[in-house]
Amino acid sequence: MNFKITLRIPLLILIFSLVSAIIKYFPQIMIFKSNYFLNSAQFLFSVIIIFFILEKTNINKKEITISSAIVMVLSIFIIDYTLV
Repeated sequence: MNFKITLRIPLLILIFSLVSAIIKYFPQIMIFKSNYFLNSAQFLFSVIIIFFILEKTNINKKEITISSAIVMVLSIFIIDYTLV
């Protein structure tokens, strides 16, 4: 059987790890350094903006096989673990 899933969840995991890595490598990007709540709000806002762009361009609605989604998520975790 050839199960298909949408790219929505793997891309969301990719966005979280990518934004996290960018913020860890470039902490001067964060506008609110002293307030933890505003710092977290800025992180979530940047994730939401990227996810919204992917939704509007219909990239999230593309279907892939479940095995390629698993490979994608595992590679994201490996890259995030080794680089960050």
